[in-house]
Amino acid sequence: MTSRLTRAVLTTGTLGVLLAGCGSLPDRTAASAPSPEATATATATSRPVSDGARQPAAPASSASSAPAKAAAPAPPEPSLPPGDPGLDAPPVPDPGAGGGEHEHAAPARRTVPREALLDEATVRSVLGASWREVAAEPLDCTRVPAGVVADLTTGFVDDEGALRQTVNTHADAAGADRAVGRLVAQLRACGWDIGPDPRLGSASTTASWGAHTLTAVSAEGVTLVLTGSGTAATDRGSWSSLVDLAMGSVCPAAPDGCH
Repeated sequence: MTSRLTRAVLTTGTLGVLLAGCGSLPDRTAASAPSPEATATATATSRPVSDGARQPAAPASSASSAPAKAAAPAPPEPSLPPGDPGLDAPPVPDPGAGGGEHEHAAPARRTVPREALLDEATVRSVLGASWREVAAEPLDCTRVPAGVVADLTTGFVDDEGALRQTVNTHADAAGADRAVGRLVAQLRACGWDIGPDPRLGSASTTASWGAHTLTAVSAEGVTLVLTGSGTAATDRGSWSSLVDLAMGSVCPAAPDGCH
C-alpha cells in the first residue's frame, strides 16, 4: 500500500516537472511561420511567366543611386571665313553694270598711255623669246571707222608670225559699243568672215581673213582690236591668253583709269 502511494506521488511529481518544463519552451510554431511582410516580399519578387514557371523580377532601382545623365553640349556657333560678311550683308554693286559711279565720271582720254598696251616681255611670256616689239599700223579694214577720240597701235613679230594691237578711246561707253558694231560691218564689207561673239566686255566680236584672226572688245569707253597671223594665231590657247592679257592692260586708257 505504501509502495503504491509512493509510486503515485513520484509519478505525479514527475508529470508536474515535465509540464512545467514544457511551459518554458519557446513557441516553435510562431517562430517558424513566415511573417505577412515576408510573404508579401516573396510574392512581389516573383512573376508568373507564360509556361507556368516563376522568374525573379529585377530589383527596384533607387532614384538616388542612378547616375545623373549629362546634359547634351550646345552646338557650336557657325563661323565664317575671314572677310566673309555673311548672308545678311547688303549686296555689292556689279562693277560691270552700267550707271555706276564710274560711268564716265571723267571725259575720254585724248592720249592713249603706252601702258594700256601689251609689252614685249608679256608677249614673249606667251609666244616665246623670239618675239620682239616693232612700230606698226592697223591692218586695212581693222581700224575703227568712226567715233574715236584717241588711238595707239603697237606690233610684235617673229620669223613666223605677227601681232598688232590697237587701243581707242571714245566719248562714252555707248559710243565704244557702237564702234564695235561699225567695225563688224566694215570687216564684213572687206571680205572678213565674222565669227562668234566671245562675250567679252560690253560688246565684242571675232573675225578671220586668210591667215589672220581678230578679236575686238569694248569696255568702259575703250575699244581693243587685236589681230594676229602665223604662230600668234594658230594656237587657240595662246591666242586666248593674249586676248585676256590685252584686256587686262587697257584700263589706263579708260576715263577714270583703273578701278
